[in-house]
Amino acid sequence: MINYREIWKSINEESAGYPDRGLIARKIPSSGAFSVFLATDFRRKIRLLYVKLERDVLVKTNDLPRFRGFEISCVISSIGSFKNSEFLKLTQSIPETEGVFELVISDLCDHITRIKDRLHLNPLLIKVLAEWKLFFERSEDKMLTLAEQKGLFGELTFLKNYLLKIYPPDQALIFWTGGNRTNHDFQIDEKAVEIKATSGKMPWKFTVSSEKQLDNTGLKHLYLVLFIINVHDNRTSDNLSAFVNEVFDMIRNDLSALSQFEIKLAKYGYYMSHSEKYTTGFSLIQVNAFEVRNDFPRLINTKIPLGIGDIKYTVMVSACTEFEIKTDIINLI
Repeated sequence: MINYREIWKSINEESAGYPDRGLIARKIPSSGAFSVFLATDFRRKIRLLYVKLERDVLVKTNDLPRFRGFEISCVISSIGSFKNSEFLKLTQSIPETEGVFELVISDLCDHITRIKDRLHLNPLLIKVLAEWKLFFERSEDKMLTLAEQKGLFGELTFLKNYLLKIYPPDQALIFWTGGNRTNHDFQIDEKAVEIKATSGKMPWKFTVSSEKQLDNTGLKHLYLVLFIINVHDNRTSDNLSAFVNEVFDMIRNDLSALSQFEIKLAKYGYYMSHSEKYTTGFSLIQVNAFEVRNDFPRLINTKIPLGIGDIKYTVMVSACTEFEIKTDIINLI
């Protein structure tokens, strides 16, 4: 994983030594198909990402998702060893918002540097920009709903209590895919884990928000981990911000993992600036794990009549007992 925090810090430090320079760029180490540069325009006080394009790569900039404060264009420029070359240029267009745009540009960079086939650039840009568009479409003062807080609490608990116990931070953060709008919250090689957190009264139940969440097609194993919790009002501890800080403490010595954690929180819709506003507390009652297979109570594509869409449904926990796994979750992953 690339330490984006350190790269931005390096760019800022270089600018202090050369106050008259406008643009300072850094080439990002990559074994992928593209040469990628992170940059800062210190005169305009904005962040940028440059991707060196090749003749066989057509980027349809008009088809890419757009959101406030971000511009996309193709330009001829000279950066590094490339003179008068064509670049895809992604620009923070609103000054003094560099914090969040460092996350956006770092995330785009992280995905682009992994591309092996140049023809995959356009679909990847559409996917990643669409994820960030959802973030920017939220009102800046809008907090996560209680349901969203419970969902993030469940994913953070799985990350903290399980993944970070057996994997190094950078690997554990790669496995956490929930903020990327993937089918499952955690993807671990050919295994996937879907997280549910419920606080309702007995009999317990959980909500499934699409036909893909419990679809194990293409997987060796799909596990569902259910956190049954209590919800408390007006808590200065045991709230969402406290759990976020616990994970920060666990990974604080891995700067690249810290960068990835900030990116994933932002894509989930969690603003660090709102941390003090989260006063709802959560306490864990019990944890249940199930393997989703065969006749597990679920709706998937092959079981849905033609013409039915926007599926959301509830599953009773009591209907899942024959699929429950009694071993420690760590032994599964």
